[in-house]
Amino acid sequence: MHLNTSTQDLEFRHEIRVFIRDHLPKDLREKVENGIRIHAKDTQRWHKILAAHGWGAPSWPVSEGGCGWDGAKLYIFEEELALGSCPP
Repeated sequence: MHLNTSTQDLEFRHEIRVFIRDHLPKDLREKVENGIRIHAKDTQRWHKILAAHGWGAPSWPVSEGGCGWDGAKLYIFEEELALGSCPP
């Protein structure tokens, strides 16, 4: 999929990459990169980190405690999580 990305989208993508670099625990990254089974506790730990940053419910509306992101931002977010070897 090719998106026509704006400067804001590129900045958002960079923000996610930096966050993953700085906050994804090394052991979780290694599990994903080496195809080692991810357990529920691994996913929960990663999702707590995302939630602490305000990214726990990216597709939810702001009124319900989510990020309220549009489809393009959701796509960028999910793509960067996958490229960054984050747990599901």
